[in-house]
Amino acid sequence: MKLEIELNREVLEDIFVTALEGGSNYWYYISEDTYKKIRNAVSKKDEPYLAVAMLKAVLDHGVEVTIHDAENEEDEVGWISKETMQERLQDLYISENR
Repeated sequence: MKLEIELNREVLEDIFVTALEGGSNYWYYISEDTYKKIRNAVSKKDEPYLAVAMLKAVLDHGVEVTIHDAENEEDEVGWISKETMQERLQDLYISENR
């Protein structure tokens, strides 16, 4: 991923896993269909941790991960793709609140 600065894969993984497991895991829901897309791209045998498998699926296999609200599983709140990750990280990098 290229921003105004380069992020190596390890730093990007740390940011992604922290965001998924340390800040948003109580409010988001990933549907069974999306879970299957992630695991079809990155098997549980190859990567047992879902957050890391999700990152690999997005970055390495172009999977778009749809995110739903945990309280209303039918309510789609957004998605994660390589493009949205780059946009959000770029926005964060130039923000005064980073």
